[in-house]
Amino acid sequence: MTVGGLNFSCPRCNNPLFFTFRLADQGDSMTREIHCPGCKTTWRVGLDIHPK
Repeated sequence: MTVGGLNFSCPRCNNPLFFTFRLADQGDSMTREIHCPGCKTTWRVGLDIHPK
């Protein structure tokens, strides 16, 4: 299991955004919607875990 967090800035208003995630194993993926409180934009963030 892979657990972590992503911290990035909103591309529109540069507001800091953060979310946590949990992926089970290789081949697992997820999509999450992040709502920016600054510019009210909804961003869709996709994560997957795979070998190099």
